[in-house]
Amino acid sequence: MKNNVLSRFSFRVVFLIFVVLMTACEPATTPRITETPMVTDFPTAESSSSPISPTETSAKPTVMIISNREGDELSDPEDWEGREIHSYMYQIIERLVSRYSMDLIVEEQVVEENLTSNIKVVVSTSPTDDLPAIAARHPEIQFVAVDHPGFNPSENLSLIGAHETFVQQQIFMAGYLSALISDDYKVAALIPSDVEDSTTLTEVFINGARFFCGACRPLYPPYNAFPQWETLPIDDSSFDFEPTIDTLMVKEIEVLFVDGRLASTELFAYLNNWDVLYVSDISPSFHPWMQLVRNNWVGTVRPDVESALEEIFPLLLEGEGNHDVPVRMVVTSTEEGLLSEGRQRVFDEFADDLLNGLVSSETVP
Repeated sequence: MKNNVLSRFSFRVVFLIFVVLMTACEPATTPRITETPMVTDFPTAESSSSPISPTETSAKPTVMIISNREGDELSDPEDWEGREIHSYMYQIIERLVSRYSMDLIVEEQVVEENLTSNIKVVVSTSPTDDLPAIAARHPEIQFVAVDHPGFNPSENLSLIGAHETFVQQQIFMAGYLSALISDDYKVAALIPSDVEDSTTLTEVFINGARFFCGACRPLYPPYNAFPQWETLPIDDSSFDFEPTIDTLMVKEIEVLFVDGRLASTELFAYLNNWDVLYVSDISPSFHPWMQLVRNNWVGTVRPDVESALEEIFPLLLEGEGNHDVPVRMVVTSTEEGLLSEGRQRVFDEFADDLLNGLVSSETVP
């Protein structure tokens, strides 16, 4: 029995010695646990990108916007509306080039030597009479003409708001908005006298108002015919506008539309003597001196050029042109809260009718 115990004890001692010796002989595993050669096998950002082929350029795809409308306020009254269109287009193009990882450059005019291979889209917000010919010479670039009446679309030339001038549609919808927000339909307009379409602009304002209020008969005195209107010159700074304004205001005008080409510090300083609501086709945001009447500012009627461009931009990047996009009129600069949500919806519905051709600014209701 004692020999058996001793034998078992000896076996265990020998076994332990064997284990210790085997462990000492086994290679260390620590390096395999801590070494990280697999990390160096991960592809770097450089190696994961597609190589540039000989036909490609290293420059980012670029959008060029053409506008000569930049400058001081109304230094050139004939071009005031173009500067606002340029600003709205610039804002949406900035967002689009960011979304599609592109670059943006601004030029005052199209210089064909600058139409390099990285230029994918050219958007013109300034009068560019030879744009169709330039587009024909550069079929690899998509061109967009904003507010260029008289152009025809082509394979690489698209049009935004080409068939009826923005100004005419704006004033038509301004007439509608003026009647919409008035309590007694006592609305009026100040229209430039020294522009070719002065009579037409007066007529479309009246048409717009009467689409909403019909005969526009006031319920309370004075019982004049409405809408009222007066004309003022743009370029004659010596013209005494005060008697003209006085003639309107004795009729207790509630809402006054002011054509943006007439806007000036002096005019609005004088208008500020009356408690009148204002509608225009320019925005106080672009003309700081209009803050004189900001508390009475109902809204600005303008073309929604941004949505039109955003709609076709992906197609332009695919090389698909030949678009002819009508532009919807919207009302902005409503921060004073003078346009209720209900009246805003009515305005938007009528703007849709105009866009879809169900009404015309030249139609007498």
